[in-house]
Amino acid sequence: MGRTTAFLLAKDKAEKAGVDTAQYRAQLEADQQFAGHFKAAKLRVSEMDVRFIELAGPIERSVFEIYASLALDTLVFNSFETQLNVT
Repeated sequence: MGRTTAFLLAKDKAEKAGVDTAQYRAQLEADQQFAGHFKAAKLRVSEMDVRFIELAGPIERSVFEIYASLALDTLVFNSFETQLNVT
């Protein structure tokens, strides 16, 4: 957790506020319209309570990540393309 989580939270808020977020991350971070959203999101993340659990295997970790995203309603901030890429 950290900057990536804050960036995704900020991007979601910025999109809802009408900010054009169809830019590369570096461009967005330098965008004055986005900066306030990112600063607020970093503060929000810094105040979050975090807990860790140890899961031994990659299958257990992948299933838990998907379960937690569903249970916590955070799918908008998660991408499971790498976990589900079976080629």
